[in-house]
Amino acid sequence: MKKIKKIMIGGLAIVVFLPIVLIAQWVQTSGPFGGDVRCLAIDSAVIYAGTYWGGGIFRSTDNGNNWVPINNGLSQAYVQCVTINAGKLFIGTIIGIYESSKSTISWTPIFSGVVIGLNGQIKYNSGNVQCIAAAGNILFAGTQGGLVISRDSGVTWTQGDSALPNSNILSLVLKGDTVLAGTDLGIFRSTNYGVSWKESDSGLSAKYIQCLAVRGASYFAGTNNQGVFTSIDNGSSWAKAPVGLNDSQIQCLGVNGNGIFAGTKSNGVFHLDSGGSAWTAINTGLTNSNIQCLAVGQTNTFAGTSGGIFGLANSRTAWKQLDNGLTNATITSFTSMGNNLFAGSSGTGAFISSDTGKSWVSVNQSLTSANINCLIATDSIIFAGSADSGIYISSNRGATWHQTNSGLTNLNVKSLASAGNTIYAGTMGNGIFRSTNGGLSWAQVNGDLLDLFTFCIIESGGNIFAENNGVVYLFDPIAITWKNISNGLPPAYVWSMATYGQFLYAASAVGVYFTTNNGASWTPDTAGFRETALSLTTSGDHLFAGGDGGGIFGSDNNGTWNSFNTGLTNGYSLSLATFGDYLFTGTWGAGVWRRPLSEISGVINPNSKDRRINQISLKIDSSRRSNSNISIDITLNHSDRVTVKIYSLSGREIATLVNSSLGAGEHSLLWDTKGMAAGCYVAKMKVGSSVIVKNILFSM
Repeated sequence: MKKIKKIMIGGLAIVVFLPIVLIAQWVQTSGPFGGDVRCLAIDSAVIYAGTYWGGGIFRSTDNGNNWVPINNGLSQAYVQCVTINAGKLFIGTIIGIYESSKSTISWTPIFSGVVIGLNGQIKYNSGNVQCIAAAGNILFAGTQGGLVISRDSGVTWTQGDSALPNSNILSLVLKGDTVLAGTDLGIFRSTNYGVSWKESDSGLSAKYIQCLAVRGASYFAGTNNQGVFTSIDNGSSWAKAPVGLNDSQIQCLGVNGNGIFAGTKSNGVFHLDSGGSAWTAINTGLTNSNIQCLAVGQTNTFAGTSGGIFGLANSRTAWKQLDNGLTNATITSFTSMGNNLFAGSSGTGAFISSDTGKSWVSVNQSLTSANINCLIATDSIIFAGSADSGIYISSNRGATWHQTNSGLTNLNVKSLASAGNTIYAGTMGNGIFRSTNGGLSWAQVNGDLLDLFTFCIIESGGNIFAENNGVVYLFDPIAITWKNISNGLPPAYVWSMATYGQFLYAASAVGVYFTTNNGASWTPDTAGFRETALSLTTSGDHLFAGGDGGGIFGSDNNGTWNSFNTGLTNGYSLSLATFGDYLFTGTWGAGVWRRPLSEISGVINPNSKDRRINQISLKIDSSRRSNSNISIDITLNHSDRVTVKIYSLSGREIATLVNSSLGAGEHSLLWDTKGMAAGCYVAKMKVGSSVIVKNILFSM
């Protein structure tokens, strides 16, 4: 690409073509959309949505159908509340308050925790702002360290009255000169714009007040364990609201002239008509039941969830997901099948891309869990492990899903791995399960495992490796035992593992380690990379690691790491994948990003000497049969004594193919299956201290 520049010399215009150097960088993909939405506000035809985990604040001018980020000047993207007052926007974050005019978005910090105490001395508040109420030039902010008040539009801030404890202020509502504050110690009321306060919870049997709302002369309070309470005397006394709420944890309230909406922790949205005697659930079309905020407009009601935004027309027939442009999704995992790349998310389900990750479409039909921890794909089946509903499988590239939890006693599935037709599932609390029939049923294979929280599991060279509570184990599928192979690993959680040849890599809280001998010893691989590693992937002889805030690193073949984060605005990489010509990172709160591998190879020095050459391999192709013989190929990088044996799944020894010294190079073995029943068998090769186990599946 060239840039044209015109130069005037003595009245003569000379056109000069200047080369433009294009800087290689990460690009955020179009989707997956959704994410953790903590607050909503409506201003006529404009809707504002504050998100958590990195997305910042978004705006929609077309009734929620499309969203655009409005983060100019915003250095903190964890938005917990948004308020509109006198032509200005105010947002509360975990480090303070920002303001901007509505017409031209440019955020300026106006509160960072500094307050004037009751004795006139400077004090420091936590700055973690959870709610804001405003009237004229008066601003009230509820923080985790009490209430702070500004009476000069945010220039200076003072501590609340001593009658109001410096407790956790969770909610605020303002009507006239009356202010109610919902805290973890009950409700407090001021009738003089916050000059003085008094406790106001007569009849209130619950003290943890998560949300407040007012409609006409009625006040409403949502609690964390006893539903909704109402007051008709300006908050002096309270009574329990009508029956019908089957979830007592109320996270948000929204009101209009027709009634009140209540958003719950796990059972969606309920509505109480004005003067009604019972709550009614309104959840048709709502695929995420964790309702974190509500905003009620003239024609629509909007619900912010842990997995995106939903809209409901006044007819209250069905919710519609409204996430287009909301790039706040948390991406936990990737897998691929053919020309399709799949992504699993926390809160927004599963997605598919058929254009190498450029754009994404949700594939959540019959996927009843929105929280997908892990994905793997075999030749024709996709497996999805969820955080709350066990395992789902799809045989049509995610068009439909069905649960397959027979024998699975823990439905929080953190990790999945496949070894041929055998699938392994690691759970959070009940250890590891195995399926030998394509996921139709599961059996626990914990053996002698003591730790039953499995963060990651991987197949490498026919072996199954699993991490449980900071310890890495090697599985013996015949004896159903797990061997502790953490010698040399620091006592830290391993979040991800990856393989390259005989190298097994572990991403831990103290960097990356590798082993070349199935865990007999581990070596740190931390030159230039000394932070928590959350994710790993390989491409050819290149290794990539995703950091816990530090972005993406690449390793050359001598173990030297370099970061390459140009354009990447979110450095929390929960998942990594290579697909087609791209490297992908799934972030915590900013969706999916991709970068061409061709740009990266120059950064990590592909011409350096490959250190990963010491390989042994065992390859089985049951389709390569001569009469009743199955061909088994092995590769050795050095001379050694080699044993290759065949076992049944029950552990019975079937045959010994070799038990002697072999030279370096490739060797072909034959297993005569004459007289053997069709089914699944196990091949086990031992070379020195290294062991490789692989499944053999054949039919007659």
